[in-house]
Amino acid sequence: MTNELRVFTFLRKNRFRKKRMMYKQAFHVMFDKTTAIYSGVLGIYMFAAFFIFGDFLEAYQPYFMTMEKYAEAGFGLFLTVLPIRYIIQSFRDPGVLFSSSDYQLMLLPYSKEKLWIIIFAWKWVKSIVIYAAAALLIGVMTPISASVIIAYVVLIAAYDLLMAVPQWKLFSQSWQIKLGFLFAAIAVNAAAGLFTQPYIAAGLVFAIFLIAVLVIQNMFRGIQWQKVTDASDFQIWRMPLIGYAAKTKFKRRRNHSMFPGHSRRKKPFVSNQAIFHRMWRVYFGKNMESAVQTIGVLVLMLTLLMVLHDHLFPIGVAVAIYTYTSIAASFYTDRMRSDILHVLPWNLEGYRQSYFIWVAAGGIFLFVPILIFHYVHFTLWSPLNLVFYCVVFSYIYNIKIEKSMAILAKQPARFEIAESMAVCFLILTAFSGTYPVLTGGAVLAAFLQFKKT
Repeated sequence: MTNELRVFTFLRKNRFRKKRMMYKQAFHVMFDKTTAIYSGVLGIYMFAAFFIFGDFLEAYQPYFMTMEKYAEAGFGLFLTVLPIRYIIQSFRDPGVLFSSSDYQLMLLPYSKEKLWIIIFAWKWVKSIVIYAAAALLIGVMTPISASVIIAYVVLIAAYDLLMAVPQWKLFSQSWQIKLGFLFAAIAVNAAAGLFTQPYIAAGLVFAIFLIAVLVIQNMFRGIQWQKVTDASDFQIWRMPLIGYAAKTKFKRRRNHSMFPGHSRRKKPFVSNQAIFHRMWRVYFGKNMESAVQTIGVLVLMLTLLMVLHDHLFPIGVAVAIYTYTSIAASFYTDRMRSDILHVLPWNLEGYRQSYFIWVAAGGIFLFVPILIFHYVHFTLWSPLNLVFYCVVFSYIYNIKIEKSMAILAKQPARFEIAESMAVCFLILTAFSGTYPVLTGGAVLAAFLQFKKT
């Protein structure tokens, strides 16, 4: 362990020196001495004024007390929700940043197990320092009790330790396995909202501990080292200040597709639709991480709202429909402006029809918490609500895609009336929990949708 610790310290010291030199150069490019002095004085004055005028914090004291009340009541919920964060991160981040420099040490007489432990320990200690500093700042500036703050800090730090090995192993697995664990965790949270939460939370923690113990024996078997080092190097050397000073943007390497190669992919195309589907497969193979993270966040939001309050859930459905359709339209536009499609003529309608299959597949995952909610809170309006959500989603999706197609084809088109109707349907969706009779708007939405198609 001594040799590994020595070389680890050497690498981190030189990496810190190089980053400091780069930040120093960027600072000299962005600021001169006079601007830096005045900016520092202004920052000190604003920081001091924030504490001198204590009435600002006192005015928000009731909000802080309400926040503390919800934090105490939602500690068990946070205990079951937090693992979803690490599963979502596993799509882009191995958790333990094993850089290309660290990987080269494996070719020398150094133990990868010891190097991994040292790298993780260093990251965990830094995280604890950051959590402690944030907790101290919150404790000093707000009236939230220290016991609540410490409880959450300890919980997050404990999960960082407990989820390190599962996230590391999960990062190199296929997207199907990652999705399986993601929706298993979401199902556990849905069960926690329906049944006795403490027992489910304890069972989840025990299951994670058991998985970590089982995986730790083979934690380096089947690891995609190229993928790990690429992701780690991106995380280590992504410096926003440098990018801002140099007017450049750090981009992740896209050498790894989420979809492995199959022999059937080498077969000749039998139709244009098969070509369109293959192009979307290639695109999402490189961008599946972003798509899955978006879906995961929306599903998590719906799950939380399902547990918190009945009338908040329809509002979350409206937000999810708008967000998901907007991101789907942005993916469609980006596909037409990237790779080979940027220079070749394309059939927008054909790509649209093929694209809807992928959008609908992602929408199924969003529909799961909606079905669970209406199963638990079933009323005579529930079937009409489900139909209403589907029709509103289809209507808004088609409007956004048609608008994207008009922009891509550079054709004049007006969507003011259609977009206004879309806003009205979103408002009806948000208030459908309080006033279920509003779902009667599904008839009008369906009429408009079928008329457009």
